[in-house]
Amino acid sequence: MGPGPRLLLPLLLCVGLGAVVSSSGAEGFRKRGPSVTAKVFFDVRIGDRDVGRIVIGLFGKVVPKTVENFVALATGEKGYGYKGSKFHRVIKDFMIQGGDITAGDGTGGNVFAFFPFPFTKPKPKIKPVYEPSPLKSRAKEHSCKDDSTSLRSMEFGGLTSSSISTGVSIYGETFPDENFKLKHYGIGWVSMANAGPDTNGSQFFITLTKPTWLDGKHVVFGKVIDGMTVVHSIELQATDGHDRPLTNCSIVNSGKIDVKTPFVVEVADW
Repeated sequence: MGPGPRLLLPLLLCVGLGAVVSSSGAEGFRKRGPSVTAKVFFDVRIGDRDVGRIVIGLFGKVVPKTVENFVALATGEKGYGYKGSKFHRVIKDFMIQGGDITAGDGTGGNVFAFFPFPFTKPKPKIKPVYEPSPLKSRAKEHSCKDDSTSLRSMEFGGLTSSSISTGVSIYGETFPDENFKLKHYGIGWVSMANAGPDTNGSQFFITLTKPTWLDGKHVVFGKVIDGMTVVHSIELQATDGHDRPLTNCSIVNSGKIDVKTPFVVEVADW
């Protein structure tokens, strides 16, 4: 009976301390970032070779309208969608772009081409001297030819405005930028291509770097959670002078994968 009370107090202190440490540890290791509420898959073929599946986690709690559009185009539930379309633009160490479900070359599925056209490797010491363009800020780490023809092709994808296909979002021709809460945090983030503010359609791009200069200009809505080897296989394809792959990179099948329990994609600076 004598030692019992003397042992009980240390035991209670140990149990209490363990609970505090456990709680603190759980808090310390808790993931911080957006929650994936749905997933979309793309089965990709390069030329005549099936190269695998890209799975994209979508952040429906942050950008529900943008995610709804992307899912509907992936499933084809509206009678049109990503199945059979191509990744029509590839810029190594920058991004791959797809989602033109009307023209297939970047002139449809949205009203304009998304980045300066044609694109060249970064030349930090050479600054373009053409008149200011709405797209200039998006291309600040890249350069283009300094002439009026190049300027027109930058803004219109090499076409006049009258010959450009309209967008094909599920909401109509285009739909507004939902918000810019999510950023281009690094490789594998998925964002909407556009022709300027509030011109989202069906085109999207997957980042191959951390293009922070696009933050606040393009709506980020997803992250590749499986299949980055497929993304890099597309990235490594030879391209022409307009960044179009010389070998077709096609989405042969696409669809939705249900997520029973949302999970977090960790972001360091969330």
